[in-house]
Amino acid sequence: MCRLLALVLVVMVAGCTELQVGSHLFKKAYGEYGCKPEGNLKVGAPYKVDGIRYEPMVSSLGYSERGVASWYGKDFHGKASANGECYNMYAYTAAHKTLPLPSVVRVTNLENNKSVVVKVNDRGPFVAGRVIDMSYAAAQSLGMVGNG
Repeated sequence: MCRLLALVLVVMVAGCTELQVGSHLFKKAYGEYGCKPEGNLKVGAPYKVDGIRYEPMVSSLGYSERGVASWYGKDFHGKASANGECYNMYAYTAAHKTLPLPSVVRVTNLENNKSVVVKVNDRGPFVAGRVIDMSYAAAQSLGMVGNG
């Protein structure tokens, strides 16, 4: 009788754990804002922001650009990026206006020579003179969080 009771208790506890895990997996898969843990491949059609037309590249092969980087953090954390992936400020990701999504790029801080490899999964920055928007974690690794 004791063994049967112990077995029933184990099955009941396992059932509760399974429900919690299932709920957690659902939230992880679709996020609070309807985004996914992994985004879609997206080149995208030309688009306009503030009257400026951007034409996404078909390939990032041979792409190189020098300019100003910025970073974005908690205001976007958990929200859907341009390719549908959840933005995670603690992941090594970035936003670019025209690179195919996703793309993998190396970004180097020319002031301290630190560099990181990030996955471009979002569009932006749409601020004049900025080339790329880094996630908080990538910006921190580059030593640029204090500078903006």
